[in-house]
Amino acid sequence: NKRLGNTIDSRHILIKPKITTEDREAAYQYLDSIRTLIVDDSITFSKAIADYSEEEYSKTRAGRIANPATGEPYFELGDLDPAIYFAIDGLEIGDITKVVEYESRMGEKQFRIVKIINRTEPHVANLKDDYSKIRNAALEAKKGRFIRDWINSKIRENYHEIKVD
Repeated sequence: NKRLGNTIDSRHILIKPKITTEDREAAYQYLDSIRTLIVDDSITFSKAIADYSEEEYSKTRAGRIANPATGEPYFELGDLDPAIYFAIDGLEIGDITKVVEYESRMGEKQFRIVKIINRTEPHVANLKDDYSKIRNAALEAKKGRFIRDWINSKIRENYHEIKVD
């Protein structure tokens, strides 16, 4: 509407389109055709991300998605969306899932295909394979000790005993 220096007064009208069953089926078929191109080696997974992905965050990270719980590009099985978990169960490194429907963080139904880049078998934690997890655990332990020590110091400073006869 108007602009005053760095301040902008604006308005908008947002209309969310109704997505029909036909629209969903068309999106599913479209992504499935892209998957077929990848599986048939007509296009690489990276090229498909660059050309077809609608998620800018995914494009800038070559398709790697971040674990919402940790921010890391690695997922523990418990952190995965159940639809993704069942889709990747039994796949080998380099395999691509069939088209998977999932719910985005905004609650929208979307479709995705996932490529298994790496898989770590259960093992005893070590610095080589689990550095970020060990670092995060150590940081959380340090934060916990700091908070505990701060609370204990405040308790000593503010302790009052009330005796009732």
